[in-house]
Amino acid sequence: MPLDTTLLRKHLRIDAVAPQLLRRIALHEAGHALMAQHLAPGSVRKIILTPTGGETQRTPLPSALTKADIEDELATLLAGRAAERLVLGNPSSGSGGSQSSDLALATRLVQDLETRLGLGSEGLTHTDASVPHLLTDQTRRLRVHKHLQKAEARAMEFLKARQAELDALAEELVAKREISGEEVKSICRGDERCVE
Repeated sequence: MPLDTTLLRKHLRIDAVAPQLLRRIALHEAGHALMAQHLAPGSVRKIILTPTGGETQRTPLPSALTKADIEDELATLLAGRAAERLVLGNPSSGSGGSQSSDLALATRLVQDLETRLGLGSEGLTHTDASVPHLLTDQTRRLRVHKHLQKAEARAMEFLKARQAELDALAEELVAKREISGEEVKSICRGDERCVE
């Protein structure tokens, strides 16, 4: 029997995901992709939907980051959650959970900014972020929270101005299940900052 798209979709159980959840996941990934394409044109390699969620594949970050680079990455990490809030009215738990989740990655990045990289409000210091008292230090927790809130607000403002592109990209992703970086660029061509 030849392998075709219908058979592959059935085997991978892609169609087993409820349509509402599939749309939410697609919006989430489209938010990441649009923000990444805007802040780092050409960085999106592809977006995929799987039976267990979605993924926006991007080129790796450079090894040496400035504070602006970190702020851009935070906005990109939280753009999925912002897209859900913008279009559906509330976020899901899809941004959190595991140690590799958007929220976990963003939180660690902010903790590093504040305690290890010499780019935060503590200036030229290096503190081991794994030390337990850092997790309970109310001042540090508040700074981390403010960084994350600012990044999500930045992503929300960006996506509000581009909701038509967000919806179009999400619809395309639901239909195809995989979109290349080139296709992401073509969808956001109206914004000259999004293309190389």
